[in-house]
Amino acid sequence: MPYINGRRVEVPKEDLLILLMNNDESTPPKIETLSAGTQNAVLTVERGSFILEMNSPEGEDGLPAFKIEMIGWKGHTSLRAYVSLHERLHYLRMCGGDVSKFGKVKG
Repeated sequence: MPYINGRRVEVPKEDLLILLMNNDESTPPKIETLSAGTQNAVLTVERGSFILEMNSPEGEDGLPAFKIEMIGWKGHTSLRAYVSLHERLHYLRMCGGDVSKFGKVKG
């Protein structure tokens, strides 16, 4: 990831949670449902793969500072986080997201 410079988009935690909560392959989140800042940031990226980044400042939600980087995909009107189920659950837990939708996952 440190060698990829031009295809990076920083997203706020709220948008990352939206992307991580959607694991339905047939209906990825629409770009228009994300924040205005994210919509503007993805305008500069052509369709295809890119890096999604989220920086959480120290003290937010009582958590220490951390950074998440993952592969995303920009379609014509949608964005998708390309992560496995276990990574998805891990990132959701790191961000304080609700994982109950995914049921009990062994692993």
